[in-house]
Amino acid sequence: MKVKYLFSTVLLGVGLAIALLLGLAHVRPPVRANPGIYYVHTGASGDCLSTTTPCGVIRTALDLATLPGDQVWVATGAYTENLGLVHPVQLRGGWNVSFTLQAPLTYPTIIDGQGDHIITAEVQSGAILIEGFMLQNGRDGIHLYDGDITVTLNIVRNVTRQGIEIENGRILVENNLFTDIEREGIEIDGGVVTVRSNRVITTGRHGIIVEGGIALIENNIVHNVIESPFDDYHGIEVTGNHVVSGNRVSAVDDRGINARGGSYTIINNIISETGGDGIRTANSSINADIRGNTVYSIGKDGVDARGVVVTVTDNLIHTTDDRGINAENGALTIVGNRIWDTVGDGLRTASSSTHVVIRDNVVQGSGDDGLDVRGAAITITHNTVSACADDGIRSEGDDRAWIEANRVLSSGVGIAVRGARIFTLTNNVVANSITASVKLSGTAPGTLYHNTLVGGGATPQAIGVQIVRPMTLTMVNNIVVSHTTSVAAVDVIPMWWTVHHNLLWGNEDDPIVGSDAVLSPPGFVAPWQHDYHLRIGSPAIEAGTGVGVTSDADGRPRPIGNNPDLGAYEFPAGVSVTKDASPQLVQPGAPLTYTIHVVNSGLVSLTATITDLLPTHVSPTGARVWTATLPAPDGVWTETVVVTVAEGYIGPLVNVVHVATAEGAADTFTHTLAPALSVTKRAAPDPVKAGERLTYTLAVTNTGNFALHTTITDLLPIHILRAVVPGKSVYLPGGQITWTADLATPGSVWTATVVVTAAADYVGPLTNVVHVTAAEGVSGTYTH
Repeated sequence: MKVKYLFSTVLLGVGLAIALLLGLAHVRPPVRANPGIYYVHTGASGDCLSTTTPCGVIRTALDLATLPGDQVWVATGAYTENLGLVHPVQLRGGWNVSFTLQAPLTYPTIIDGQGDHIITAEVQSGAILIEGFMLQNGRDGIHLYDGDITVTLNIVRNVTRQGIEIENGRILVENNLFTDIEREGIEIDGGVVTVRSNRVITTGRHGIIVEGGIALIENNIVHNVIESPFDDYHGIEVTGNHVVSGNRVSAVDDRGINARGGSYTIINNIISETGGDGIRTANSSINADIRGNTVYSIGKDGVDARGVVVTVTDNLIHTTDDRGINAENGALTIVGNRIWDTVGDGLRTASSSTHVVIRDNVVQGSGDDGLDVRGAAITITHNTVSACADDGIRSEGDDRAWIEANRVLSSGVGIAVRGARIFTLTNNVVANSITASVKLSGTAPGTLYHNTLVGGGATPQAIGVQIVRPMTLTMVNNIVVSHTTSVAAVDVIPMWWTVHHNLLWGNEDDPIVGSDAVLSPPGFVAPWQHDYHLRIGSPAIEAGTGVGVTSDADGRPRPIGNNPDLGAYEFPAGVSVTKDASPQLVQPGAPLTYTIHVVNSGLVSLTATITDLLPTHVSPTGARVWTATLPAPDGVWTETVVVTVAEGYIGPLVNVVHVATAEGAADTFTHTLAPALSVTKRAAPDPVKAGERLTYTLAVTNTGNFALHTTITDLLPIHILRAVVPGKSVYLPGGQITWTADLATPGSVWTATVVVTAAADYVGPLTNVVHVTAAEGVSGTYTH
């Protein structure tokens, strides 16, 4: 028994000794009690605790960095590792070998993942920073599971899956380069993520994809998403509620930005060279806000916007292989876009749309329709369309169509309306159409009010209003000129017409004239420049009748006179107001007379309200109001107001008179009486030679409306021998001369001369400064 126990004891002792020796052979450096920096340099064998004793393996330093605030600095070199970060640590690469300068491009720190994830990170508390590395030859370059993590100033290249994949956490990915990535450059599956100012260059799948979480994708560059024969890949694809802002996307297999489901804002991006649409939102989108983007050189539609609520505003779109904007489903608002050089329609909405507003867009050079607007309820206002191969504006729907104040030039058909339950064309300008200015199809009742329709220039061209199906039509207050036929309804039976108060001129045929027609030249301002406003003397002025239209194509009130003008534009009313005061010299305690002059400068009589707001330091004060009728032309109204200036008051007196008219013309004049002065100084001879005499002449002028009590101070040049002033003493260099002067009336002038002798040995500038102050609170300075 004793031998047995002795043997066991010996074995135990030998085992402990071996374990101790093995432990001594792998002694771990001590962990600091407080946060600190651990240093790594390839090939080193130190304890990681100082710049002179770095260790050679990043993993070793990470095992030591367990406290919040710990840092691991990794010097330039190549490392073959796969790192898992589980503590809050700042992992910083790109240092020189002495750890005195961090410059990742100059001192690259390369980590080779050998086909596995190069860096993974997950932290429950605290924060992780990954900065300044070149990560290559991995599966994912970086894979983030969860935590508060910042990834910045890294290069990730040549990986077989994602450049970076994010599963959860609060993540910032900023100023990194992801290049030569076989799948997605950046993939976001969840978390609250900001992806900012990164470059994603050459990916086999999407440049950036967001499949979950909440993401802000801003100011990134995505370039060269490689074409795939198996699937379609996009520059940026998002699903959910996200913001995509300020990115540059180019050379993409399919769409530049593809958005699916949720609500998102796509703003101020630049997208070019795509195989598919520039921007596409899916039918499942809840709210899509697309604004301020520049989209060009696109393989399909510039913007294809779909969803429950879609807003497309202020985008610049050109050079597309199909439509500039295509929009479908739900409520569509498309405003303020500029579109040109499209193979298909400039802008098209689908019949599935419920409520469509198209406003303030400019479309030029479309290979099909300029605006092809379909949907239930349609509003098309204040758009400018030109040089389109087919219809300038086409409206097609089964509810109502309201088409107002558009300008359509040089297209196949100017405005075409099809199938609306009820339609109104008001205040539109259509010129130089090839087939027809207006083409109507449907059984609905429709109205044409205050449109200006111009066929050709010197030669009549196209049909004014072409009707191809039976309908009820009201045409009032229009101008229809220079067409082959003003109105054509061949073999359309039955037709119900209401036609009156239209101007017809220069048409080869006017089969339907109606009552109260004007058969005279319209008197446009400059039709050769497509300016179809009315000039003075136009027979269209006040030739219309009231139909409930309250403004014209420019937004002026209608009517301005007693009756509305024909066509899209009202001849503008004009009014001007001026005011003068007498006497010009304001004397406290004395009377002052204001005279108001109002002139009708237009061609329609005006009903005016004149409001005069008197200064506060006169009696009476406050507002005076008059009404007046100003006949056209050149009707004048005058009124005088006498006030007394307050005792001891020395200005200013500010008087404002405003004229408003029921016809929309208005003017304001501000009259000011105030103390003011000017000061000048001249010298002769100029230039002056050393040792010679120079005469300065000072002048102070009362340029205001009050008597002035002034003090004039002249600071003499330094480089003179002396200065002489008639009636005063001799002054030395740099001396100061002072006068007092009363300038009792407006325009009165005080002058004085100063004769100086330039120093005999001085060659250079002589600087003389005169300063004037008045007891009435004004001053002036002049430097000669």
